[in-house]
Amino acid sequence: MRMRISITHKIIFLFILLISALSIIIGFFSFNYGKQALMMEFDDRAKTLVQGLAMNCEYPVLFGNKEMISSMGVSALSLRDVIFCEIQDEKGQVLFNKGIENKPYSCKYTAVIQTEKISDAEEGLVLGNQKKQFEKIGKIRLVFSLDNIKNRLRGIQQAIILIVILGIIGASIAITLLLRFVLGRPIDKLVADTRIVAMGNFDYKIAINTKDEIGSLAVAFNQMIDDLLITQNKLIKTEKMTAVVQIISEAAHDIRNPLAVISSGIYLLKKVLQEENPLVAQTIKQIEDAVARMSLLIEDLLHFSRPIQLNMDRTKINDMIKTAISELPEGLFSGVDRKLELADNIPLILADSNRLKQIVVNLVKNAVEAMEGVESKELRVESKKEGDFIKISVSDTGKGIPTEEIANIFDPFHTTKKKGLGLGLSICHRFAEAHGGRIGVESEVGKGTRFVVWLPDKMESDGM
Repeated sequence: MRMRISITHKIIFLFILLISALSIIIGFFSFNYGKQALMMEFDDRAKTLVQGLAMNCEYPVLFGNKEMISSMGVSALSLRDVIFCEIQDEKGQVLFNKGIENKPYSCKYTAVIQTEKISDAEEGLVLGNQKKQFEKIGKIRLVFSLDNIKNRLRGIQQAIILIVILGIIGASIAITLLLRFVLGRPIDKLVADTRIVAMGNFDYKIAINTKDEIGSLAVAFNQMIDDLLITQNKLIKTEKMTAVVQIISEAAHDIRNPLAVISSGIYLLKKVLQEENPLVAQTIKQIEDAVARMSLLIEDLLHFSRPIQLNMDRTKINDMIKTAISELPEGLFSGVDRKLELADNIPLILADSNRLKQIVVNLVKNAVEAMEGVESKELRVESKKEGDFIKISVSDTGKGIPTEEIANIFDPFHTTKKKGLGLGLSICHRFAEAHGGRIGVESEVGKGTRFVVWLPDKMESDGM
């Protein structure tokens, strides 16, 4: 099985390589700089020493004092790093020679032994300002051992290597801990949280609040989870709706036929019996009303089960609203203060006016029913243009809708009423979406409810 290397370990490894390379380069240049500084110091000291000895040997060589020359040579050999000394006169005759001349790791330095040249007296008077002149009377050669330099360089090299190694180790530990805390922990948490979500817990939220790319990734992942949950719920609802629609369609057709038979029977009974007995007439009327209600329910079921087909035409929204309200029975508005606030700047739009009337009728009826038992009954219907949409709102001063009910208010068969199947708002929702719009609700318990329908302000259908 191939070993998996985490991204944190990869980044740490790259940082360690970078720090190691940088440390080695710095160590290399530091060593060369130290070596160059030591050699320059050694060179200056050696030149100063050999030139000083040449000056001190001026008179012993000039007068041929071998004892002093020997003393000078021995003194030179006693100096640090000096391993060979040779003193010659101007003819190249060796006056002093002692030590190891050809030792490995050594360096040779030579200086001229010279003395001031004495001019004639007359020339001195005439040319009193002439420069001093010197003449060569010999030379001195010194050989210096580089062992001390070599040892010092070895010590510097070892110190630099140790510092580089300790620096690499220290920096690696620091970077490892830093990246582990800054990068490793959030990534590990992100991986662990994604596994929780992958197990089906879509309510889980990734809690990473860093202000970097990982934090942005966590936010995007949470958004993706929300979108996935919404999509999943939509799919579940779609599957349920498909099954429900099929059952509704079959049941509605099965019930419709017996209702037709009952309606025919009632018609005959009315012709034969209702004039003979008032009680029979009352019973027939009750049966007739029950059949009518059942027929309306069947129509709603069939209407809901069919695909929506819109008959698009140029529609005046304000006229459509007035017509929809006028078609409702006047008794529905008993004790209700009706207010129509319709804006004058509403343009013609392309819509199915009959479907829109059904939306308005359903919303108005729901609003009136919601105000049953309320002292102050006010129904307000408004229209206005907002941006690219036409907004229709229906508000009431009824009991209001509890917050927990609002989320499911447009679901099919969801109702809190004793009567009805709970299809009215669902049908309104379908009609609004079929027009490319949407429907929303605002409600406060004890104060009332406001339904708002947004319709796109357009004069061309998507298919045209």
